[in-house]
Parts: sequence; C-alpha cells; structure tokens
Amino acid sequence: MCAIAGIVGYNNGIETVVKMLQAMHHRGPDDRGVFSDNMVILGHNRLSIIDLSKAGHQPMSNSRGNFTIVYNGEIYNYQELKSLLPDNVALKSNTDTEVIVELWNLLGINLLPKLRGMFAIAIWDHEKQQLVLARDHMGIKPLYYTQINDKIVFASEMKGMLASGLIGKKINTKALSDYLANGYIVQPDTIIEDVHMLPPASYLLWDGTEMKIKTYWNVTDIVDCQPNTEEEAIVEVKQLLTDAVKEETISDRPLGVFLSGGLDSAILVSVLKQSGFSEINTYSIGFEGEDLSEEKEALEAAQFFNTKHLQIQVSDKDIVPYIDEFIKALDQPSVDGLNTWLVSKVTSKYVTVALSGLGGDELFSGYSIDRDIINKQKYLGLSKFLSATQSLWVNAPNAISKRLSAYSKWKNLSSFYQTWGNVFNSQEIKKLTGNIGTHFNQFESLNLPKKYSLLQQISFFHLRGFMMSRLLRDSDAVSMHHSIEVRFPFIDYRLVTLAFHLPDQWKIKFVGKTANLSNFEKQYSYEANGVKHILYQAFKNDLYENFGLRPKRGFKMPVENWMKKGLLVDIEKTLTGNTYLENTHIKKIVEDWKSGKTNWTRVWSLYIFEKWVQQNLK
Repeated sequence: MCAIAGIVGYNNGIETVVKMLQAMHHRGPDDRGVFSDNMVILGHNRLSIIDLSKAGHQPMSNSRGNFTIVYNGEIYNYQELKSLLPDNVALKSNTDTEVIVELWNLLGINLLPKLRGMFAIAIWDHEKQQLVLARDHMGIKPLYYTQINDKIVFASEMKGMLASGLIGKKINTKALSDYLANGYIVQPDTIIEDVHMLPPASYLLWDGTEMKIKTYWNVTDIVDCQPNTEEEAIVEVKQLLTDAVKEETISDRPLGVFLSGGLDSAILVSVLKQSGFSEINTYSIGFEGEDLSEEKEALEAAQFFNTKHLQIQVSDKDIVPYIDEFIKALDQPSVDGLNTWLVSKVTSKYVTVALSGLGGDELFSGYSIDRDIINKQKYLGLSKFLSATQSLWVNAPNAISKRLSAYSKWKNLSSFYQTWGNVFNSQEIKKLTGNIGTHFNQFESLNLPKKYSLLQQISFFHLRGFMMSRLLRDSDAVSMHHSIEVRFPFIDYRLVTLAFHLPDQWKIKFVGKTANLSNFEKQYSYEANGVKHILYQAFKNDLYENFGLRPKRGFKMPVENWMKKGLLVDIEKTLTGNTYLENTHIKKIVEDWKSGKTNWTRVWSLYIFEKWVQQNLK
C-alpha cells in the first residue's frame, strides 16, 4: 500500500513531486522513489506488504524498458495472472507490481478488467509518450488529477495535490453545496476547483494534447451465470465471499480484523476460522459510559471464535487532543471516518493489514431505506406508495413519520434518496454560502433505467454515492494516515455483480412474524424478519447460537455527547470566529443546537468543514 504522484509535461519537476510525496509520507513510510524522463516525473512512497525486499522498489520498469509504473494497492490474483506471462519473462521479485508492468506490455488496458483487488495505477509508455491512470473496479484506492494547460498532475491524496503548488486553493462551490447537503462530496467532484477524482473502474489516457477517460466495467454489466434458485444463490454468495476473504489475507505483514459485532465482520472471522487460521487478531471499539456500539456483541463474537481480541475504549476526554489530527487525516471534508480513524490509530501498533466488513449493507440491503422500499412499497410507484400508505405512518415515531412525509413530496428516486441523511436544504445552503452555492442533486446522474427494480436502484446509489464517495474514501484516508492497509472482501467485484442482480425478495425476506410497530426501527432481525436474508442464510450455520434473533443495529458513536463536553469550547471558537461560510447563519445554527432546536449533525458538518479549511487552505 502506497502513495503515487506525478507530473507529465512539466520539465524540472522532480523537487515538486518530492514535495507531493513528502505530504503523503504516512501512506508509504518504508521507501521512496522518483523516476524522471524528459517531461515526465513519477513518484512513489512504499508501505511494504508483499515481498518486503528492495526488489519491490518503485517506480518500476518492465524487462523491455518500454513501460514504467507507479502503483498503489494490492492485486490479490497476481499469482494466477503470472500464467499469462511468456516463458522468456524472468521475474525479479514476488510483487504484484512487476506482474502488472510485465503484463501491460502484452495486454495494455485490456489487463484492467482481469485485476482483482484495489489499485490506483500510473503507467508511462516510453514509446507512445502516453500516460495511463487507472482505478480499481470499486474505487477503493483514490486517485486525484488536474489538467493545467498541457500538463497533467496526479496524486493519491488531495494533500499531495495541494503540496505541488501548481493548483489553486479555490473551493469548488458545487462540491461545497454537495457537502452541505449530504455531509460528503460525490466523486468525481472534489472540494478544490479543477481537481477531480478519476471515477472507479475507469482509466485516463493523456498524450500531451488530448485527454480521454473511459470505463472498463460497470456493476450493471450482465453476467452469464446468474443462479436460477435461491438455494443456488446462497451457495454462490458463500463461495465468492469465502474466496475473496482467503485471497485478501495474502500479506507478509501482520493482519487483523475490524470486529464490530455485526453480521458482516462476524462472517469474516468465521471464514478465517473455517480456513484454518490458528490465531486471528480482532479489534473493536467501545465508548465509556455509552451503549451505542455493538460492544457486547463484538466480545461475544471474539469469545465464540476464540480470537486474540483487543477492545479499544474511547471517552470524550480522548477526543479533544485527537480532533485536529483526525481532521488532518481527512482528505476532503466529511462527517464520517472518526470511528475508522480511532480503531486504526490503535491497531496500527499491532498489525499493518486489516479486513473490514464494509459493503455488506450496500450489497445485501441492510439499510432502513432498503427495508422501507421492499417491505412496504410492494413495487408500487414511489409517490403512489407514499400516498397509499400514509395511514400507516400514524403509529410510527414522530421522527419516522416526518421523514416519510418529506419523502412523499419527491417525484423521482434520486430525490427520494437525497433526503436520506440530508443535512441542509437548498434554502439553508444559500444562506450559508451567501447565495454563491446552488444545491445540486448529485444522484440524478446515477438514475438507472426503469427496468431495474427500485431496490437495485437504491443499491446503485449506495454503491456509487454513499459507499464509494464517503465510506471508502474516508476509510482509505484515515487508515492510511496511520500507515495501515484496510481491505474489503465484501466488495470483490465478482460478488458485487452477483449481489446486484439477485432478485429483491432474496435479499430481504420475511420469514417470521412482524414485530410491534412501536419498535419501528428495531423490529428487523436476521432470523425473524429476513434482514440481509441471503447473506445470513449463507453463513448462519457458521455463527453462534441465537445470532440471527437479535435486531440489526447500526454502528453509532456518541459524537453529540463529545460535542457538548470536551469539544464544545473548540466548536464555539471555530464557528463563531472568522469562518469561510456566512457567520451570522452559522451562529444561529450553533445556538439552535445548544438549545435543542436543531440536529447536532448540522453543527458537526460545519465544524469539520471550517477546521478542514483552516488546516488546508490558509
């Protein structure tokens, strides 16, 4: 796991690339290398994971010397791909990097769909004088770029881009509006004007005059061998996920598992146990004086699977000295990432690689919005459903009733999805930005044709928006801040493709009695109400007794309590001083929060943004 950076079309830029690498030292503290050839400079910071020897040094050229690569990531099937190499190619290392650059000479961009793993790649073609940038199928590894006249500048992090001194620090008002609405920025936009993220499953070609960006894979691509029955699907889900977990354990450095106590992370540990791992390191996080996380469940799982477990306890006093470092780790403003930052900070003392269960909810419909649709909509049109079922809202808690009432005003699915987790509305965004920011619905461009079920469409929004643009990007940034590589077996693209095309009724399936509506948000358990049905059925026999009877709980943190205690002084100082956003309206929002009139997430999002701006743009 590493950091890459480079400039094409800029002579004497070695010092600039070195500055970019220095700003991303945390991503690769083990080694550094720079390649320069006329108008191209490629740089690399290395975090050694596989083949720890100097043979893995980058930049790396192939045996013919016609391609040079800098690469960030892990290719889990690289040993398998070696069979595609000609007999006359003698490898000098046991690295996936060398396999990629040698195969590139044979296959070029046709290699990309064959790679299983996570990657951000830059390859320079010496003969064509052409740069190729590429990202993995799911966009796990980040890659930023900008075009400046006849130059291309790229890096693994925004910190690297800003350190180049070649780009301005002007905020992208469209992205700012997006952040204020959602709490994160939907790629390919970034918070900095004219800096973009290369989209997932895409590659960029640059020959000095023309830039082309093309896609090599999409989750909607039809696959030939879809299961015909639910029983077949259960077998295939289990096999694919088991294969992915096994593949993603390859490492020459210590490995552990982030164990939340939920279904997804329990499955990861179960597969490792079934695969014969004698010692499994697991890590969970708990909060002193709080009962918000699945702390008890994590301990129960650790005891059942007999893992070497460490539970990290965090209090409000711990957060105060950490907050600046956490925000520094964020590559762009985001309301998320603190939990991964905290667990990574501690686990990095013991392991260099960690498995995460991220992706299970997005693939197998684990969110409340998914259940709202499939369990109550019954495939009616959205507006028709909401109006037809309005009488059912009466007994729901007030917050749920208000949310459903708000949903009924929207005309299409992207607008419906936009309300899920919405922070500020359009009118508030205009006040905060002084009317320079206009609220955009970034999910409109993600609308799928009507041939896809509503659950498939929501899943697509989860994958391309919430997961890729928030969860994955934040997880990468905050974990790599501590030089720890996090891997995500659930989003192996083969499993993603299979899960996306499965029928809705196999993902959420009522198999028991519906619980009392007074427990509206807590009524769904794996066994009785079919939450993440097919995933649970695939692994239920490997889990401990009564696992499926408890309700599914989302991971929560006592952030608001921390804000009212140790962080309050800094929040008030940050948001009542010299702010980028309109200060009068910010002060009102802070006062409304303190008096209980508005939600804490609004203050948290403003606090994160202003602190990020202070750290990075001033």
